[in-house]
Amino acid sequence: MKIENISIKSRVFALQILTIVILISLNALLWFQKGYLNQSNKIEDLVEHIQVSKLLLRRHEKDFIMRLDESYVQKHQSEFALFAENFNTLETYLEEAKINVDLTDIKQAINEYQRQFLLLVDLYRKVGLDENSGLQGDMHQQLDLLDNTDDLSLSIKRQLFQLKRFELFFIKSKKLAYADEFEAKYHILLDEIPVNYRESLNLYHQNFHTLVALINQIGLDHNSGTEGQMRKQVHVVEDEIKAIMSWLKPELAKRLNRVSYRISILITLIAIFSVLFLFIVGRSITSPLKQVVIDIEKLRKGKRDIKFQDSKDELGLVFKQLAILQAALKELDELRENEQAYQAQLISDKAKIEEALDEIKAMQGKLVQSEKLASLGSLVAGVAHEINTPIGIAVTMGSSFQTSIKRFLEKLETGKMRKSNLELFRADIDEGLGVLLPALDRASTLIHSFKQVAIDQSSEEKRAFKLSKMIQEVMLTLAHQIKRTDIELHYNFADDIEMSSYPGPLGQVITNLFNNAVIHGFDDLKQGQITITTKQLDDENVLIEVEDTGKGIEPDYIPKIFDPFFTTKLGQGGSGLGLSIIYNIVVSLLGGDIKVSSKLGEGTRFSIQLPINTNEKEVEDGR
Repeated sequence: MKIENISIKSRVFALQILTIVILISLNALLWFQKGYLNQSNKIEDLVEHIQVSKLLLRRHEKDFIMRLDESYVQKHQSEFALFAENFNTLETYLEEAKINVDLTDIKQAINEYQRQFLLLVDLYRKVGLDENSGLQGDMHQQLDLLDNTDDLSLSIKRQLFQLKRFELFFIKSKKLAYADEFEAKYHILLDEIPVNYRESLNLYHQNFHTLVALINQIGLDHNSGTEGQMRKQVHVVEDEIKAIMSWLKPELAKRLNRVSYRISILITLIAIFSVLFLFIVGRSITSPLKQVVIDIEKLRKGKRDIKFQDSKDELGLVFKQLAILQAALKELDELRENEQAYQAQLISDKAKIEEALDEIKAMQGKLVQSEKLASLGSLVAGVAHEINTPIGIAVTMGSSFQTSIKRFLEKLETGKMRKSNLELFRADIDEGLGVLLPALDRASTLIHSFKQVAIDQSSEEKRAFKLSKMIQEVMLTLAHQIKRTDIELHYNFADDIEMSSYPGPLGQVITNLFNNAVIHGFDDLKQGQITITTKQLDDENVLIEVEDTGKGIEPDYIPKIFDPFFTTKLGQGGSGLGLSIIYNIVVSLLGGDIKVSSKLGEGTRFSIQLPINTNEKEVEDGR
C-alpha cells in the first residue's frame, strides 16, 4: 500500500501518535535517570552529614574532657543518635541502589566508641566533675575536717595544705611525679600528726590511691587508658568512612555513567527512527505542497491556463479549489479593467469636487468678512441713532441762540436796549447753555466710545482695558436695537477687572451674542431681559456670562449651534456664521472656552471663560 493513498489526516494522526510515544519514552528515560541521580545525590549528601556528625561528636567529646560539663554529654548523646540514624539510612539507601558495602566493622567501631565514651564519662563522674563532687569532694571534706581542728599545729596544717596541692596538681596534669610527692609528704606527715588524727589521714590517703587508680584507668595521656581506647576507635571510624567514600564516589559515578550511556543510546535510536518516519511522511506532504506554492506563484504572476494535479488525498481538494480560484481570477481581471476606467472617472470627479470646495471656502471667507462688516455697520447705525438726539438738541439750541443774538443786536443798534432786555437775553443764554452743553457732552462720549470700539474691531491689537468699561462702550452702540421694546438690559459687573487681551474681537463676541439674543431669543416675544455678568474666577481667569430670558434653544440644536452655516433663520437673513465666529474667536484667538446651557421656554446662557492675560504666542497659533 503506497503512502500517497493514505489520507493526510491519517498521516498527521500517525505523526501525533509517534510524537506522544516519543515524549512518553523520553520522559520515562529522563525520569529514570533523574531518579538514579537523586538516589546518588542522597547517598553522597548522607555521607557528608555523617562526616559532619563525626566532627561534632569529637567536638562534644573534647569539650567534655576540657570542661567536665554534663551538658556536653547530652549533646554528645543527641549527636550520636543522629549519627547512628544516618548510618542506618545510608545502609537502606545502599540496599535500594543494590550497592554491596559491608558496614558491619564500622558499626561495631562506632558502638565501641560510644561505649568507651560512656565509660570515660562514668570514670570522670567517680573522680568528680569539680572539687565538690565525686571522690574529690569526699577527699576535700576529710581534709577540711583536719584543717579546721584547733589541736593541730600550724606546721601540720601547712603540710596538709601541701598534700592538697599535690593532689590538685596530679588531677590537673595527670603526672605520677605529683603522686610520688604526695606519698613522700604523706609519710612525713604521718609521723608528726597526733595519733587520734591518723585514721582520718589514712582514709584521705586511701581515697587518693583510689583517685590515682581511676585516673590511670581514664588515661594519663591521650593515648593511654580508656581515653586512648576511645581515640583508637575514633581513628578506626574515620578510616572506615574514608575507605567507604574513596570506594563509593567512583562507584556511584561509574553507575551513573553506565545509565547515562544506555539512555543516550536509546534516545539516539528513538531520534533516528523518528527522523526517518518524519522524512517519509513529511515528504509525502511537502512535495504536493511545494507544487501548490508553485501553482499559486504562477497565478500571482498572471498565468491563467495552469493544469493542476489530480490527487486522492486532501490535497486533491486544494488543487480543485485552485482551479476554481483560477476561474475567479479570470473574472477578477476583467473587473479590474473595468475598475481602472471607473478610477479614471473618479479622479476627474474628485478634481471637480476640490474645485467646488475651494469656491465654498472662498465664499465662507467672504461671508465671515461680510459678518464683520455687518457688525461694524450695526455699530455705525447704533452710534448714528444714539448721537442723533444730542446733535438735534445742539442744532435746535444753536438756532435758538441765533434768533436771540439777532434780536439782541437789533436792540443794541437801535438804542432801544433796556436793562430788562439784557437780563432776558442773559437768562435765555444760560438756559440754552444748560441744555446745549450736556447734549454736546453726550455726543462727545458717544463719538469717543464709537471711535474706541471701531479701532478695536478693525485693528485686533492687544492692549490693557477695563472689562466692564469695554462692554459698556460696545453696548452703547447696540442699545438702540431694544430702545423701543420692553427688553431690558442689565449689568452685573465685578469691580476692577483689568485685562490684557484683544478688546476688538471680544467686543465682536459680545455684539454677536447680543444680536443673537435679540434676533433668535426674543423672536415673537415683546418683553424680556438680557443680563451681562462678569466674574473673576482666580488670578488668571475671568468669566463672562450673557443670559437672556427668551425662547431658549431646542435640545437637538445645542450640539450644532457652533457649526458653520447652522441657522434656524435660513432664508430669513441668517448666515449661520455668528456663533461659529464667536467660537473661533474665543477658542483660537482669545485662548478661552465657551459653553451654552438652555431650557426651552426659559432662556439661554452663554458662559465664556477667558485668561486675564492672553498669551500672544497662543493667539498667533490660533490665527
